[in-house]
Amino acid sequence: MIRGTFLKAATVVVTLGLSFTASPAWARDVQYTGSEQQVYVNPGEPTQIVFPSKIEGGFKPKNAAFALERNGNFLVIFAQPDLTEDGAAFLVLLDDKRSYALRVLPSSDDHPRDEAVKIIDE
Repeated sequence: MIRGTFLKAATVVVTLGLSFTASPAWARDVQYTGSEQQVYVNPGEPTQIVFPSKIEGGFKPKNAAFALERNGNFLVIFAQPDLTEDGAAFLVLLDDKRSYALRVLPSSDDHPRDEAVKIIDE
């Protein structure tokens, strides 16, 4: 009984310790104002962008240094190591005919990686 309690307590301590030592990533809400919005990424790490409605389509450069995966109302972006400081722009079109201009940029000390971004457009 004591051993089981100790193991449970140790598991909680290890779990909490891991959550505090993980690298910082931000989840943030972005109020869309009609102008291009920035999303900060690290090469090889996923960043999720959630939109207010289902994604119908979009446009990105053929040689873009990032890949997109679409599912319902969100995208997952995977940046490539060759993403430049200027980043890469793309457009997202929703099923209700709204559109969004976004730019994928490499994260920095001033702009940490976005783990998740929620686009708010009311």
